[in-house]
Amino acid sequence: MNLKIAIIGTSHVAPLYTAWNSASHLHKNIDMVFFAAPGSLFRRFQIDEKRKFGILDSSLFSPQDIHTIKNTFGAIKIDLKQFDTVVHVGQLSRETQLAKLVNQFSIDEFRSKKGCRRISFEAFLALRYSLARSAMLTESWRNWTTSQLYTVPAPRFAESCITSKSSYYAPWVKLSAENPASFMKDLLDDYYNLIEINHKENGINSILPPDEVYAQNGLVRAIFQNGARQLRENAEYSSEDHHHMNIQYGEIILHRILDTIQRN
Repeated sequence: MNLKIAIIGTSHVAPLYTAWNSASHLHKNIDMVFFAAPGSLFRRFQIDEKRKFGILDSSLFSPQDIHTIKNTFGAIKIDLKQFDTVVHVGQLSRETQLAKLVNQFSIDEFRSKKGCRRISFEAFLALRYSLARSAMLTESWRNWTTSQLYTVPAPRFAESCITSKSSYYAPWVKLSAENPASFMKDLLDDYYNLIEINHKENGINSILPPDEVYAQNGLVRAIFQNGARQLRENAEYSSEDHHHMNIQYGEIILHRILDTIQRN
């Protein structure tokens, strides 16, 4: 019997979908189904007690929203109980809030910065823990007893964001300018490990990218940003988009997903 896998998520599913289309012939024993939508819509989807997921009440969505979702993968909802494994892709990890947190304080035994409000290291850890908890999947996704559930977080920003003129990436420009690359990498690695631990304690397994995708500062290497394409129109993202990754990134994450699932 074939292994049935559902890949659900935001626009960050796009490189995985493209990678699977190129590699599916190598995995005849796997039936993989994709269900995704732009993040602004995906985060409004509902999940019920029978694990139906998607648009469950059409009155809450505009006709244009419904059209957009249906045209992406041909459906407006999916029955997750029909799958052996569900992989939730693109959960926002709130790492920009982490960057803002570090930027605004001088933290004892961690980061000394003149002109900033001083807090203890213990206070910083408490704030970081609260932030990591807020980045977890919600209650409906925790402690499943049937299908295996994995989460793949949205990619970290590409390293090119630290030269961006956009205010959206300003916290990363500031963090990079004021701290060594190794500080940023340790900060991000520790934060994502904390989210992984929190998920594990609630019955959710995490699949994190391998170190090879990261630059010395812990952000994604620029090579994985080049040529990233959108989920629906397949149009290439603007060079000022530093969050969406290309098929090369998708191939690495897909391999990570399949390897993890088949080992477990």
